[in-house]
Amino acid sequence: MLKTPLWFPFLLGTASLLFIPSLKLFYFAPFLVIVLQRSSLFACLVWGAICGLFLDFLGSVLPFGMHAFLTTICVAIGFRFRKWFFEENIFSHALYTILLSFIMSFLDPTGLPLSLLMTPLDGLYAFCIFTCPILLYRSITQIWYTDSRRPSIDHKRNSYRSRNRAKS
Repeated sequence: MLKTPLWFPFLLGTASLLFIPSLKLFYFAPFLVIVLQRSSLFACLVWGAICGLFLDFLGSVLPFGMHAFLTTICVAIGFRFRKWFFEENIFSHALYTILLSFIMSFLDPTGLPLSLLMTPLDGLYAFCIFTCPILLYRSITQIWYTDSRRPSIDHKRNSYRSRNRAKS
């Protein structure tokens, strides 16, 4: 997930918020995990506020701006845990999403027991809706955008060996 542009997971989070609004998931948690693993604290806080404002605009029982505030606090707390999760590992993204959802469920004043039950579903949501499509996106872009005119690494290695054999 290292080279995926940020707009792709943001659109995945927005689309899932628009098309599956009945579930009580923290829809932007997988996107915020990607931002937490790649960006500085300030950029993470800005993206947290933007995602919270999206949640506020699309309807909430909380006063306007409360989701933005809570998401920003959740990102600030979750930023400290980013050194424990590696972006290259497939399952660390889901586990980090569960942790971020767990933090958000303690901050959210609208129903802690239901939110705590939904944290494992947030991890499953992160794996199915974010990790798998992002891996598919990366594999498609690698297939479509590889330059076939460049020699491969094995070709370079073989030509290097043949030059050294010719010299001796």
